[in-house]
Amino acid sequence: MECSTAFPKNGVSHGLVPAPAQAYGTSYRIVNLIVGMQLLTIIASGGDVYVLGEAYAFGVIWSFTFNSLAMLLLRFKYKGERGWRVPPNIRIWES
Repeated sequence: MECSTAFPKNGVSHGLVPAPAQAYGTSYRIVNLIVGMQLLTIIASGGDVYVLGEAYAFGVIWSFTFNSLAMLLLRFKYKGERGWRVPPNIRIWES
């Protein structure tokens, strides 16, 4: 079975993490780690929905920030012609 995650292929992770499950080809150790962290967050908050909502909002903001930064870096790294364009496609500066 082919490994379906990009972590082992790109050498991002090491050690025990990149071993995919035989049945589905997923990184079950990463999934288990995330589930454990979610349970720890719920236990640490005491089940307070307000605190859990703030933690969720904090995670959403950081996710958006890192995804935007990654997109910006990829746009500057890849100098070739893009496969698609959005209609007005206004150029701010030429590089």
